[in-house]
Amino acid sequence: MTNQEIAASRKRLVELRQAQGQPLSPERAVLIEAFHEVEATLEELSVVEEELRRQNEELADARGVIEAERQRYRHLFDFAPNGYLVTDASGLILEANHAVSIMLNIAPRNLQRKPLATYLNLGDKGVLYQRLNALESGEQRVDFDVQVTPRGGAAFDVSIAASPGPQDAFGAPTFLWVLQDITERKRIAAKLAAGAAETEQRAARQTTQLSAAYEHPRRFAETLQLVRASHLPIDDPALQLYSGAEAAPEEAQAGGVFSDAFPLDGRVALLAGEVVVDDGVGNGLAAAVYASHVRFLLRAFLNQGMDGGLALSQLSDSIETARSRGDWSANTAVSLSLVVAEKSSHRIQVFSAGTETFLLRPSGAADAIPCQGAILGVSPGARYEPVTDTLAHGDMAVLATSGFTQARRTGNPLEMEGLARLAQQAVSDGDGLDIIGSAIQRGLREYAGGQLHHDACILIARRV
Repeated sequence: MTNQEIAASRKRLVELRQAQGQPLSPERAVLIEAFHEVEATLEELSVVEEELRRQNEELADARGVIEAERQRYRHLFDFAPNGYLVTDASGLILEANHAVSIMLNIAPRNLQRKPLATYLNLGDKGVLYQRLNALESGEQRVDFDVQVTPRGGAAFDVSIAASPGPQDAFGAPTFLWVLQDITERKRIAAKLAAGAAETEQRAARQTTQLSAAYEHPRRFAETLQLVRASHLPIDDPALQLYSGAEAAPEEAQAGGVFSDAFPLDGRVALLAGEVVVDDGVGNGLAAAVYASHVRFLLRAFLNQGMDGGLALSQLSDSIETARSRGDWSANTAVSLSLVVAEKSSHRIQVFSAGTETFLLRPSGAADAIPCQGAILGVSPGARYEPVTDTLAHGDMAVLATSGFTQARRTGNPLEMEGLARLAQQAVSDGDGLDIIGSAIQRGLREYAGGQLHHDACILIARRV
């Protein structure tokens, strides 16, 4: 019923009310009662009509919003920089955006209902259908690279990602596809790979050249280290000596570490140390020259009758003077342990310059002798006081450089306590000093996993 019809009905009801003063017949009374009911119904219809009008306005607004969103989606879909496709479960194209049209050189309307496989190289068609089967089986995303051949053009590389889409109007599944031209990316990757290969070849050539250039000083440094304590006469049959060195894997020699043993008047001097150059353990020709200089200069001071403490003080000042004159590197320092053993008794004096020493007893006890003095060449006028102890029958004095104590396993250094444990284990496994020394070095390599950070040197003296 329209608004006009409702208005006409109300007018007729008004006329009937005006005629209420007239005599009523039974028929007329029934008619008036019916019109009262119609009036109530008309009121309800008016309310319903107003509600319908309001709902129609809201529906029109909603349709406007939906249409705007649809247009926005269509714009994003059509003008996205990558190619977008919607296909059915068989791979037939339902929708294609502008980027796909340019990629395949075909108008979007001409792509509809065409199999996507049509535009793939023959060898890639099977890959496409495998991925379709995976999506139908429940996979949420598939990624693969193929070659696409556009109409009238050459094939090029494309990266494809696909995922399930919404069902179509008939409830059938659809799939969303994103296509990206990766020709330039592959070209850059190939160029980078070629550049990396060329760089690797150039580095290999330079390494060979540097190795050849380094061979002469390397051999000279090794020659300077040939004289080991075990080869020197110490004129004391009561002492057995072992010396050994371990080179870090990246180095060809242990040029910065040294050991020595030589007789004095009624005594024997034992020492082990290392040269530190430019904030790292020295190696090569320069460090070997410094090490040789330290050894023979210390010999000279001791042979002049100086005690160990004065000899180390003089040596430290000599290094400092050489540095000030420019004869030594500005960042060069030396650390060493010196043991002076008396031949006529078991008395020993232990001097340390930035190092630690320990005495291993036949009982297995390891008596540590902590560092008593600064490293050489950094503190003018430095003094070095001795620690007096005994080296009785079966006792061993173990002098080692930081290459042993700083060897690391998962970041934890071996330290002097760990070296003592290696020595105790080696003594329990064998009696010969060469066997013991070799076992200690083997234990060092095993602890460090073969990756020493510093060259290492050890000297062992045992009273027999």
